[in-house]
Amino acid sequence: SMIGCLGALRQNRKLLCVYMLLVMLTMAAELWTADLIVSETDSLEDARDGGSVGYDDTETKLRENFNTLYEEATTSNNTDHQWLLDFVDDHCDIDDDIVSSSHSSESDSPYDQCRYAVLDLLLDYLEPAGYILAGVAGLELLML
Repeated sequence: SMIGCLGALRQNRKLLCVYMLLVMLTMAAELWTADLIVSETDSLEDARDGGSVGYDDTETKLRENFNTLYEEATTSNNTDHQWLLDFVDDHCDIDDDIVSSSHSSESDSPYDQCRYAVLDLLLDYLEPAGYILAGVAGLELLML
């Protein structure tokens, strides 16, 4: 914004061109991010609704991270992960003896037993975020 104001104040065409280029690149990045969020949302909705039994790359990483975090939460006295334990207690039916993220079976890791609750929570945040971001980028495009 400062570049645009400075360019307008000094009537410097080069600064205004740099400003416009930065605005366009920002809008392109916003649209790309919105598209990525919407496509990931579609993939996660498909998994949540039972259309996809296997995991895509995003959900594979999510599974690994969730299992690692769950293992840390259950094996340490650190209270930083209490929110995860509360979430699991409220939304999942995880066996008490499952504390290792090294499980390779599709049904015995903590994430696998809590998959649908985690997907619901993610989708509650991702769906509106993608549409809001696309709307903001569209509004910026109209204001050009």
